[in-house]
Amino acid sequence: MDGALVRIDPQSFQALPGNRIHVGSGGCAPRQGGTACWSSPPWSVSPNGQQIAVARNDASSLLLIDVGRLRTTAKIRVK
Repeated sequence: MDGALVRIDPQSFQALPGNRIHVGSGGCAPRQGGTACWSSPPWSVSPNGQQIAVARNDASSLLLIDVGRLRTTAKIRVK
């Protein structure tokens, strides 16, 4: 299953037409004592709430997303 960031209608909680930012689906990573798995990529919100950082499942890059415009502002390679 692929994940995406979308705008939603605050009344119905349904996705609105327009931009979708595809962020992948779940993944797993080795960790001490086993493996950690998740169903959507790890993410974090900036202190002012205006940007979201989303790690790609293969940990090859980090997407920075402008929340107001729902646009990717940067793709940072980490490998």
